[in-house]
Amino acid sequence: MRYLVGAGEQPCFDCWEEHPSHVHTSTLAAVAAGMRDASRLLGDPAAQDAADRLIHRLLGGEFTLADAFVRYPGDTRVDGSLLWLGVPSGIVEPTGALYKTTVARIRDELLVPGGGVRRYLGDTFYGGSQWILLAASLGWTAVRLGDQELALQLLRWIEASADGNGYLPEQVAADVQSPHMLDYWRHRWGATATPLLWSHAMYIILSDELGLPPPA
Repeated sequence: MRYLVGAGEQPCFDCWEEHPSHVHTSTLAAVAAGMRDASRLLGDPAAQDAADRLIHRLLGGEFTLADAFVRYPGDTRVDGSLLWLGVPSGIVEPTGALYKTTVARIRDELLVPGGGVRRYLGDTFYGGSQWILLAASLGWTAVRLGDQELALQLLRWIEASADGNGYLPEQVAADVQSPHMLDYWRHRWGATATPLLWSHAMYIILSDELGLPPPA
């Protein structure tokens, strides 16, 4: 907690290990949620005070634009990781206007019809593919917002993305934003990481939220 108080608001790499010169909205929210929960576990009011200050900063307009959260101050785009501010972090209520507008932008701009969810517009990593874990995150959010149909659609897409061994990849290279950069990354590092633990974990969470046991 002392480290987060001292360094939690410093520019750093985001959750995608990119853009180290910015203070990222989802990162700051994760720090705030961690401080909040540490305060409850340890009975430390100073951690709650620090969390409250960070939440106040997040909601003060610096990290929002047009009634939605953005990736970081000065960027007009949304990022799939912004889903985590409501679910599971609970920094904002999922039914609140600011979060619902953010989710609407993610659905409009990053959800591929009949498919998964991109990280952000302009992403070129493996061509800007669709991410399993973000599809599960949007599905989890949809459950909390009462949209079972969307959640089930995303779950079935995830299941259809598994290989013959039942392994889920990090990304699905369908309808990519940059075919040239997909070729570049494949040449540099090979096929996308498979299996990816984070993808499997998020699939299990979504299945559980829907009350559906994952297949054996």
